[in-house]
Amino acid sequence: MPAAAHDDSVQLQDRAYDSTDDLEAAHFLLPAAAPNAASHAAWSKPRPRRDWRAPAISLLAGLALGAVLTHVAASWARSTATLKGVPQLLLNPSDLALDNRTQPVRIHYRSDSTRSRRDPILPPDCPIPVVFTDDERSADVVVLKTDSYAGITPDELTAARQERPWQQFALWGAESAPNRKPLERHFNHLRDGEANETAAFEMTYRLNSSVPATYSYSYFNYSTPPTPWLEKRSDRIAAAFVTNCRPKNARSLILDELIKLLPGQVDSFGSCLNNAKAALALDELGLVDEVGTKTRWNEKITLMSRYKFSVAFENSNELDYSTEKLFQAFERGTVPLVLGPPDAAKRFFPSPNAAIDVASYLPASYSAPSNSSSVPPDALDPAALVGLARLAERLAYLSSDAGRDEYEGMLAWKRDGGAWLDDPHNPLGKVVRQSHSEWDQDCRLAGVFRGEEWARNAWVPPAEEDEADEGKEDA
Repeated sequence: MPAAAHDDSVQLQDRAYDSTDDLEAAHFLLPAAAPNAASHAAWSKPRPRRDWRAPAISLLAGLALGAVLTHVAASWARSTATLKGVPQLLLNPSDLALDNRTQPVRIHYRSDSTRSRRDPILPPDCPIPVVFTDDERSADVVVLKTDSYAGITPDELTAARQERPWQQFALWGAESAPNRKPLERHFNHLRDGEANETAAFEMTYRLNSSVPATYSYSYFNYSTPPTPWLEKRSDRIAAAFVTNCRPKNARSLILDELIKLLPGQVDSFGSCLNNAKAALALDELGLVDEVGTKTRWNEKITLMSRYKFSVAFENSNELDYSTEKLFQAFERGTVPLVLGPPDAAKRFFPSPNAAIDVASYLPASYSAPSNSSSVPPDALDPAALVGLARLAERLAYLSSDAGRDEYEGMLAWKRDGGAWLDDPHNPLGKVVRQSHSEWDQDCRLAGVFRGEEWARNAWVPPAEEDEADEGKEDA
Protein backbone atom coordinates (compact mmCIF):
# COMPACT_ATOMS: atom_id res chain seq x y z
CA MET A 1 0.00 0.00 0.00
CA PRO A 2 1.22 3.57 -0.53
CA ALA A 3 3.33 5.00 2.24
CA ALA A 4 1.63 7.82 4.06
CA ALA A 5 3.36 11.03 3.15
CA HIS A 6 5.10 12.56 6.09
CA ASP A 7 4.51 16.24 6.73
CA ASP A 8 7.67 18.17 5.86
CA SER A 9 6.89 20.74 8.52
CA VAL A 10 7.37 18.25 11.33
CA GLN A 11 10.50 16.38 10.41
CA LEU A 12 14.21 16.93 10.22
CA GLN A 13 15.22 15.84 6.75
CA ASP A 14 18.88 15.25 7.37
CA ARG A 15 18.24 13.19 10.47
CA ALA A 16 15.61 10.80 9.19
CA TYR A 17 17.81 7.71 9.18
CA ASP A 18 19.82 8.16 12.35
CA SER A 19 21.86 11.25 13.10
CA THR A 20 25.20 11.64 14.79
CA ASP A 21 23.41 11.57 18.13
CA ASP A 22 20.21 9.75 17.19
CA LEU A 23 18.23 12.99 17.10
CA GLU A 24 16.50 11.95 13.90
CA ALA A 25 13.32 13.82 14.67
CA ALA A 26 13.80 15.67 17.91
CA HIS A 27 11.22 18.14 16.64
CA PHE A 28 8.57 16.01 18.34
CA LEU A 29 9.48 17.83 21.53
CA LEU A 30 8.43 21.10 19.96
CA PRO A 31 4.85 21.77 20.93
CA ALA A 32 2.24 22.38 18.31
CA ALA A 33 1.74 25.92 17.14
CA ALA A 34 0.62 28.01 20.08
CA PRO A 35 -2.74 29.75 19.89
CA ASN A 36 -2.91 33.42 19.14
CA ALA A 37 -2.36 35.57 22.18
CA ALA A 38 -5.49 36.90 23.77
CA SER A 39 -6.16 40.56 23.45
CA HIS A 40 -5.57 41.00 27.15
CA ALA A 41 -2.14 42.52 27.63
CA ALA A 42 -1.54 40.43 30.73
CA TRP A 43 -0.59 37.45 28.58
CA SER A 44 1.77 39.29 26.24
CA LYS A 45 5.47 40.09 26.34
CA PRO A 46 6.71 43.50 27.40
CA ARG A 47 7.55 46.59 25.57
CA PRO A 48 9.17 49.44 27.46
CA ARG A 49 6.96 50.77 30.21
CA ARG A 50 5.16 53.96 29.50
CA ASP A 51 5.27 56.79 31.96
CA TRP A 52 1.67 57.30 32.97
CA ARG A 53 2.64 60.48 34.84
CA ALA A 54 2.40 62.47 31.66
CA PRO A 55 2.50 66.26 31.98
CA ALA A 56 -0.82 66.41 30.15
CA ILE A 57 -2.60 65.58 33.41
CA SER A 58 -3.99 68.69 34.99
CA LEU A 59 -2.29 70.14 38.04
CA LEU A 60 -4.02 69.24 41.30
CA ALA A 61 -6.75 66.72 40.54
CA GLY A 62 -4.66 65.45 37.66
CA LEU A 63 -1.63 64.87 39.87
CA ALA A 64 -3.70 62.95 42.38
CA LEU A 65 -5.31 60.82 39.70
CA GLY A 66 -1.95 60.33 38.05
CA ALA A 67 -0.45 59.03 41.28
CA VAL A 68 -3.25 56.48 41.64
CA LEU A 69 -2.94 55.34 38.07
CA THR A 70 0.83 55.13 38.29
CA HIS A 71 0.61 52.92 41.38
CA VAL A 72 -1.82 50.53 39.70
CA ALA A 73 0.21 50.46 36.50
CA ALA A 74 3.44 49.74 38.34
CA SER A 75 1.90 46.83 40.23
CA TRP A 76 0.52 45.35 37.02
CA ALA A 77 3.71 45.92 35.08
CA ARG A 78 5.75 44.11 37.70
CA SER A 79 3.49 41.07 37.41
CA THR A 80 3.81 41.11 33.62
CA ALA A 81 7.37 42.37 33.29
CA THR A 82 8.24 39.75 30.73
CA LEU A 83 5.04 39.86 28.70
CA LYS A 84 4.57 41.44 25.31
CA GLY A 85 2.46 44.57 24.94
CA VAL A 86 1.97 47.83 26.79
CA PRO A 87 0.84 47.26 30.39
CA GLN A 88 -2.78 48.35 30.64
CA LEU A 89 -4.53 49.67 33.72
CA LEU A 90 -7.06 47.53 35.49
CA LEU A 91 -9.57 49.91 37.00
CA ASN A 92 -11.69 47.07 38.36
CA PRO A 93 -9.96 45.83 41.56
CA SER A 94 -11.62 42.42 41.18
CA ASP A 95 -9.52 41.85 38.06
CA LEU A 96 -6.43 41.75 40.26
CA ALA A 97 -7.82 39.04 42.54
CA LEU A 98 -6.67 36.15 40.38
CA ASP A 99 -6.71 32.65 41.84
CA ASN A 100 -3.92 30.13 41.37
CA ARG A 101 -5.50 28.64 38.25
CA THR A 102 -5.61 31.97 36.42
CA GLN A 103 -2.18 33.14 37.48
CA PRO A 104 0.21 32.47 34.58
CA VAL A 105 3.17 30.13 34.88
CA ARG A 106 6.23 31.78 33.36
CA ILE A 107 8.66 29.52 31.49
CA HIS A 108 12.16 30.41 30.33
CA TYR A 109 14.25 28.27 27.98
CA ARG A 110 17.89 28.93 28.70
CA SER A 111 19.95 29.51 25.54
CA ASP A 112 16.85 29.33 23.35
CA SER A 113 15.51 32.80 22.73
CA THR A 114 13.08 31.53 20.09
CA ARG A 115 11.23 29.29 22.51
CA SER A 116 11.44 31.87 25.28
CA ARG A 117 9.55 34.25 23.00
CA ARG A 118 6.76 31.91 22.04
CA ASP A 119 3.24 33.21 22.10
CA PRO A 120 1.38 32.41 25.30
CA ILE A 121 -0.74 29.29 25.71
CA LEU A 122 -4.09 30.31 27.12
CA PRO A 123 -7.32 28.60 28.17
CA PRO A 124 -9.00 26.69 26.65
CA ASP A 125 -5.79 25.43 25.00
CA CYS A 126 -4.34 24.88 28.46
CA PRO A 127 -6.21 24.76 31.77
CA ILE A 128 -3.81 27.36 33.17
CA PRO A 129 -2.18 30.28 31.34
CA VAL A 130 1.42 29.74 30.25
CA VAL A 131 3.63 32.64 29.23
CA PHE A 132 7.21 32.63 28.04
CA THR A 133 9.92 35.03 29.09
CA ASP A 134 13.48 35.79 28.07
CA ASP A 135 14.14 37.05 31.60
CA GLU A 136 15.35 34.00 33.51
CA ARG A 137 15.17 35.75 36.89
CA SER A 138 11.40 36.26 36.59
CA ALA A 139 10.58 32.72 35.42
CA ASP A 140 8.76 30.13 37.49
CA VAL A 141 10.39 27.30 35.54
CA VAL A 142 13.77 27.43 33.79
CA VAL A 143 14.20 24.73 31.12
CA LEU A 144 17.71 23.47 30.40
CA LYS A 145 18.19 21.81 26.99
CA THR A 146 20.44 18.83 27.60
CA ASP A 147 20.70 18.10 23.88
CA SER A 148 22.69 21.35 23.72
CA TYR A 149 24.69 20.14 26.74
CA ALA A 150 23.00 22.77 28.93
CA GLY A 151 23.23 22.12 32.63
CA ILE A 152 23.57 23.98 35.90
CA THR A 153 26.48 23.92 38.34
CA PRO A 154 25.91 23.24 42.05
CA ASP A 155 27.02 26.78 42.95
CA GLU A 156 24.68 28.27 40.37
CA LEU A 157 21.81 26.16 41.63
CA THR A 158 22.46 27.17 45.23
CA ALA A 159 22.58 30.85 44.33
CA ALA A 160 19.38 30.62 42.30
CA ARG A 161 17.51 28.95 45.14
CA GLN A 162 18.65 31.56 47.59
CA GLU A 163 17.64 34.44 45.34
CA ARG A 164 14.51 32.87 43.81
CA PRO A 165 13.22 30.11 46.11
CA TRP A 166 10.01 29.76 44.09
CA GLN A 167 11.87 28.95 40.88
CA GLN A 168 12.31 25.40 39.62
CA PHE A 169 14.46 23.83 36.90
CA ALA A 170 13.47 21.28 34.28
CA LEU A 171 15.65 19.23 31.94
CA TRP A 172 14.53 18.72 28.34
CA GLY A 173 16.33 16.18 26.17
CA ALA A 174 15.84 13.67 23.38
CA GLU A 175 19.34 12.21 23.22
CA SER A 176 20.29 9.41 25.61
CA ALA A 177 21.82 10.27 28.97
CA PRO A 178 25.09 8.43 28.25
CA ASN A 179 25.60 10.93 25.42
CA ARG A 180 24.64 13.99 27.47
CA LYS A 181 26.34 14.42 30.84
CA PRO A 182 23.89 16.95 32.34
CA LEU A 183 21.05 14.47 31.83
CA GLU A 184 23.20 11.60 33.05
CA ARG A 185 23.99 13.48 36.27
CA HIS A 186 20.30 14.16 36.83
CA PHE A 187 19.31 10.52 36.37
CA ASN A 188 22.13 9.45 38.66
CA HIS A 189 20.77 11.77 41.34
CA LEU A 190 17.33 10.20 40.94
CA ARG A 191 18.86 6.73 41.16
CA ASP A 192 20.57 7.71 44.41
CA GLY A 193 17.38 9.15 45.90
CA GLU A 194 18.42 12.79 45.50
CA ALA A 195 15.30 13.73 43.61
CA ASN A 196 15.70 17.50 43.50
CA GLU A 197 19.46 18.04 43.44
CA THR A 198 19.69 19.17 39.83
CA ALA A 199 16.17 19.72 38.58
CA ALA A 200 12.65 19.24 39.84
CA PHE A 201 11.25 18.03 36.52
CA GLU A 202 12.33 16.35 33.32
CA MET A 203 10.90 16.14 29.80
CA THR A 204 12.65 13.13 28.29
CA TYR A 205 12.29 9.73 26.64
CA ARG A 206 11.99 7.99 30.01
CA LEU A 207 8.48 6.73 30.47
CA ASN A 208 8.27 7.95 34.06
CA SER A 209 9.40 11.50 33.22
CA SER A 210 7.50 14.42 34.74
CA VAL A 211 6.46 15.19 31.17
CA PRO A 212 7.17 12.12 29.00
CA ALA A 213 8.47 12.99 25.55
CA THR A 214 9.00 9.66 23.79
CA TYR A 215 9.84 9.01 20.17
CA SER A 216 6.35 7.61 19.60
CA TYR A 217 5.16 10.76 17.90
CA SER A 218 1.49 11.66 17.96
CA TYR A 219 1.18 11.38 14.17
CA PHE A 220 2.17 7.70 14.07
CA ASN A 221 -0.70 5.55 12.83
CA TYR A 222 -0.25 2.10 14.31
CA SER A 223 -3.43 0.86 12.65
CA THR A 224 -1.64 0.94 9.29
CA PRO A 225 -2.00 -2.61 7.89
CA PRO A 226 1.28 -4.47 7.32
CA THR A 227 2.42 -5.10 3.78
CA PRO A 228 1.20 -8.59 2.76
CA TRP A 229 3.75 -11.40 2.90
CA LEU A 230 3.90 -11.84 -0.87
CA GLU A 231 4.63 -8.13 -1.36
CA LYS A 232 7.54 -8.13 1.07
CA ARG A 233 10.98 -8.86 -0.27
CA SER A 234 11.78 -12.53 -0.63
CA ASP A 235 15.40 -11.84 -1.60
CA ARG A 236 16.17 -9.88 1.58
CA ILE A 237 15.55 -10.34 5.28
CA ALA A 238 16.24 -7.06 7.06
CA ALA A 239 16.86 -3.36 6.51
CA ALA A 240 19.03 -1.09 8.65
CA PHE A 241 19.21 2.71 8.79
CA VAL A 242 22.13 3.64 11.05
CA THR A 243 24.33 6.71 10.69
CA ASN A 244 25.86 7.22 14.13
CA CYS A 245 29.02 5.16 13.88
CA ARG A 246 30.21 6.00 17.40
CA PRO A 247 27.84 4.04 19.65
CA LYS A 248 28.43 3.39 23.32
CA ASN A 249 27.46 -0.24 22.93
CA ALA A 250 28.24 -3.05 20.50
CA ARG A 251 25.57 -2.27 17.91
CA SER A 252 28.00 -1.73 15.01
CA LEU A 253 29.78 -5.00 15.73
CA ILE A 254 26.49 -6.87 16.01
CA LEU A 255 25.10 -5.42 12.78
CA ASP A 256 28.35 -6.20 10.99
CA GLU A 257 28.20 -9.80 12.18
CA LEU A 258 24.59 -10.23 11.03
CA ILE A 259 25.52 -8.87 7.60
CA LYS A 260 28.29 -11.50 7.42
CA LEU A 261 26.05 -14.31 8.66
CA LEU A 262 23.29 -13.41 6.19
CA PRO A 263 25.26 -12.43 3.07
CA GLY A 264 23.21 -10.35 0.67
CA GLN A 265 20.20 -10.52 2.99
CA VAL A 266 20.68 -7.40 5.16
CA ASP A 267 20.52 -4.00 3.44
CA SER A 268 22.25 -1.25 5.40
CA PHE A 269 21.08 2.12 4.05
CA GLY A 270 22.78 4.37 6.61
CA SER A 271 26.36 5.59 6.43
CA CYS A 272 27.50 2.95 8.94
CA LEU A 273 28.30 -0.35 7.24
CA ASN A 274 26.57 0.95 4.14
CA ASN A 275 25.89 -1.62 1.43
CA ALA A 276 22.67 -0.30 -0.14
CA LYS A 277 21.26 2.92 -1.61
CA ALA A 278 17.69 3.96 -0.90
CA ALA A 279 17.12 5.59 -4.29
CA LEU A 280 18.27 2.49 -6.17
CA ALA A 281 16.21 0.14 -4.00
CA LEU A 282 13.06 2.24 -4.42
CA ASP A 283 13.54 2.30 -8.17
CA GLU A 284 14.24 -1.42 -8.33
CA LEU A 285 11.09 -2.20 -6.33
CA GLY A 286 8.94 0.27 -8.25
CA LEU A 287 8.16 2.26 -5.10
CA VAL A 288 9.25 5.74 -6.17
CA ASP A 289 5.67 6.98 -6.54
CA GLU A 290 4.66 5.47 -3.19
CA VAL A 291 7.20 7.65 -1.39
CA GLY A 292 5.10 10.75 -1.99
CA THR A 293 7.00 13.88 -1.00
CA LYS A 294 10.65 12.94 -1.38
CA THR A 295 12.13 13.03 2.10
CA ARG A 296 14.50 10.65 3.82
CA TRP A 297 11.76 9.86 6.32
CA ASN A 298 9.29 8.86 3.60
CA GLU A 299 11.93 6.86 1.78
CA LYS A 300 12.76 5.04 4.97
CA ILE A 301 9.23 4.04 5.96
CA THR A 302 8.39 3.06 2.38
CA LEU A 303 11.41 0.78 2.18
CA MET A 304 11.17 -0.77 5.64
CA SER A 305 7.58 -1.84 5.04
CA ARG A 306 8.86 -4.18 2.30
CA TYR A 307 11.31 -5.98 4.60
CA LYS A 308 10.26 -8.64 7.06
CA PHE A 309 12.61 -7.26 9.71
CA SER A 310 13.99 -3.83 10.52
CA VAL A 311 17.07 -3.14 12.63
CA ALA A 312 16.21 -0.99 15.67
CA PHE A 313 19.58 -0.88 17.40
CA GLU A 314 20.13 2.14 19.67
CA ASN A 315 23.44 3.90 20.26
CA SER A 316 23.49 3.05 23.98
CA ASN A 317 21.99 0.69 26.52
CA GLU A 318 19.78 3.12 28.39
CA LEU A 319 16.48 2.74 30.21
CA ASP A 320 13.57 3.56 27.88
CA TYR A 321 15.81 4.98 25.18
CA SER A 322 13.94 3.73 22.12
CA THR A 323 14.02 6.07 19.16
CA GLU A 324 11.68 6.27 16.18
CA LYS A 325 13.42 3.25 14.62
CA LEU A 326 11.34 1.03 16.88
CA PHE A 327 8.07 2.90 16.47
CA GLN A 328 8.40 3.27 12.70
CA ALA A 329 8.79 -0.50 12.47
CA PHE A 330 5.66 -1.05 14.57
CA GLU A 331 3.73 1.43 12.46
CA ARG A 332 4.85 0.05 9.09
CA GLY A 333 4.30 -3.62 9.97
CA THR A 334 7.88 -4.89 9.90
CA VAL A 335 9.24 -6.78 12.90
CA PRO A 336 11.91 -4.78 14.74
CA LEU A 337 15.19 -6.26 15.96
CA VAL A 338 15.69 -4.42 19.23
CA LEU A 339 18.96 -3.63 20.98
CA GLY A 340 19.59 -1.04 23.70
CA PRO A 341 16.68 -0.45 26.11
CA PRO A 342 16.51 -2.99 28.93
CA ASP A 343 13.32 -4.93 29.54
CA ALA A 344 12.05 -3.76 26.15
CA ALA A 345 9.22 -6.27 25.83
CA LYS A 346 7.53 -5.24 29.08
CA ARG A 347 7.98 -1.54 28.41
CA PHE A 348 7.33 -1.19 24.66
CA PHE A 349 6.08 -4.27 22.80
CA PRO A 350 2.38 -4.46 21.81
CA SER A 351 2.63 -8.24 22.22
CA PRO A 352 5.45 -10.40 23.63
CA ASN A 353 6.42 -11.69 20.16
CA ALA A 354 5.94 -8.42 18.22
CA ALA A 355 9.70 -7.84 18.12
CA ILE A 356 12.92 -9.71 18.75
CA ASP A 357 15.09 -8.55 21.64
CA VAL A 358 18.61 -9.24 20.43
CA ALA A 359 19.87 -9.14 24.02
CA SER A 360 18.27 -12.57 24.57
CA TYR A 361 20.82 -14.03 22.15
CA LEU A 362 23.85 -12.40 23.77
CA PRO A 363 25.78 -12.67 27.04
CA ALA A 364 24.50 -10.37 29.78
CA SER A 365 27.55 -8.11 29.47
CA TYR A 366 26.22 -6.80 26.15
CA SER A 367 23.16 -5.41 27.93
CA ALA A 368 25.08 -3.66 30.70
CA PRO A 369 23.87 -0.06 31.13
CA SER A 370 25.88 2.46 29.16
CA ASN A 371 27.34 5.62 30.64
CA SER A 372 29.28 8.61 29.36
CA SER A 373 32.53 6.66 29.60
CA SER A 374 31.29 3.57 27.77
CA VAL A 375 33.01 2.39 24.61
CA PRO A 376 32.14 -0.61 22.44
CA PRO A 377 34.30 -3.72 22.70
CA ASP A 378 37.06 -4.21 20.18
CA ALA A 379 35.48 -7.47 19.03
CA LEU A 380 32.62 -9.81 19.82
CA ASP A 381 33.49 -12.64 22.17
CA PRO A 382 32.91 -16.31 21.25
CA ALA A 383 29.66 -16.56 23.22
CA ALA A 384 28.24 -13.53 21.39
CA LEU A 385 29.24 -15.01 18.03
CA VAL A 386 27.43 -18.24 18.87
CA GLY A 387 24.34 -16.34 19.95
CA LEU A 388 24.24 -14.21 16.80
CA ALA A 389 24.61 -17.35 14.67
CA ARG A 390 21.46 -18.67 16.36
CA LEU A 391 19.72 -15.35 15.70
CA ALA A 392 20.67 -15.40 12.04
CA GLU A 393 19.35 -18.95 11.72
CA ARG A 394 16.11 -17.86 13.39
CA LEU A 395 15.68 -14.87 11.05
CA ALA A 396 16.29 -17.03 8.01
CA TYR A 397 13.66 -19.50 9.17
CA LEU A 398 11.04 -16.84 9.92
CA SER A 399 11.63 -15.32 6.48
CA SER A 400 11.10 -18.62 4.71
CA ASP A 401 7.84 -20.23 3.62
CA ALA A 402 8.29 -22.78 6.40
CA GLY A 403 8.29 -20.01 9.01
CA ARG A 404 5.59 -17.88 7.42
CA ASP A 405 2.82 -18.77 9.89
CA GLU A 406 5.01 -17.99 12.87
CA TYR A 407 6.13 -14.73 11.30
CA GLU A 408 2.54 -13.72 10.60
CA GLY A 409 1.79 -14.43 14.25
CA MET A 410 4.33 -11.78 15.20
CA LEU A 411 2.14 -9.23 13.40
CA ALA A 412 -1.16 -10.54 14.78
CA TRP A 413 -1.44 -7.50 17.07
CA LYS A 414 -1.82 -5.35 13.93
CA ARG A 415 -5.00 -7.25 13.09
CA ASP A 416 -6.71 -7.39 16.49
CA GLY A 417 -8.94 -4.40 15.83
CA GLY A 418 -7.05 -2.16 18.24
CA ALA A 419 -7.57 -4.38 21.28
CA TRP A 420 -3.93 -3.80 22.24
CA LEU A 421 -4.58 -0.06 22.42
CA ASP A 422 -7.69 -0.53 24.57
CA ASP A 423 -5.79 -2.70 27.03
CA PRO A 424 -4.73 -0.38 29.90
CA HIS A 425 -1.72 -2.60 30.62
CA ASN A 426 -0.44 -3.02 27.06
CA PRO A 427 3.13 -1.60 26.93
CA LEU A 428 2.85 0.10 23.54
CA GLY A 429 -0.69 1.22 24.31
CA LYS A 430 0.55 3.03 27.42
CA VAL A 431 3.25 4.79 25.39
CA VAL A 432 0.81 5.80 22.69
CA ARG A 433 -1.58 7.28 25.23
CA GLN A 434 1.29 9.36 26.60
CA SER A 435 1.99 10.82 23.18
CA HIS A 436 -1.65 11.71 22.56
CA SER A 437 -2.13 14.12 25.44
CA GLU A 438 -4.58 16.88 24.63
CA TRP A 439 -2.23 19.39 26.20
CA ASP A 440 0.89 21.03 24.79
CA GLN A 441 4.20 19.92 26.33
CA ASP A 442 4.80 23.28 27.99
CA CYS A 443 1.22 23.31 29.24
CA ARG A 444 1.85 19.98 30.95
CA LEU A 445 5.10 21.29 32.41
CA ALA A 446 3.23 24.24 33.86
CA GLY A 447 0.62 21.87 35.25
CA VAL A 448 3.28 19.70 36.88
CA PHE A 449 4.83 22.81 38.40
CA ARG A 450 1.46 23.71 39.88
CA GLY A 451 0.79 20.15 41.05
CA GLU A 452 -2.29 19.77 38.84
CA GLU A 453 -3.73 16.26 38.71
CA TRP A 454 -4.51 16.50 34.97
CA ALA A 455 -0.79 17.02 34.27
CA ARG A 456 0.40 14.03 36.29
CA ASN A 457 2.14 11.26 34.34
CA ALA A 458 -0.14 8.25 34.79
CA TRP A 459 2.32 5.67 33.43
CA VAL A 460 2.75 2.72 35.79
CA PRO A 461 5.97 0.64 35.74
CA PRO A 462 5.48 -3.01 34.72
CA ALA A 463 6.78 -4.25 38.08
CA GLU A 464 4.07 -2.34 39.95
CA GLU A 465 1.41 -3.72 37.60
CA ASP A 466 2.71 -7.24 38.23
CA GLU A 467 2.54 -6.69 42.00
CA ALA A 468 -1.02 -5.39 41.69
CA ASP A 469 -2.03 -8.44 39.65
CA GLU A 470 -0.47 -10.77 42.23
CA GLY A 471 -2.36 -8.99 44.97
CA LYS A 472 -5.66 -9.55 43.14
CA GLU A 473 -4.88 -13.25 42.75
CA ASP A 474 -4.05 -13.59 46.44
CA ALA A 475 -7.29 -11.86 47.35
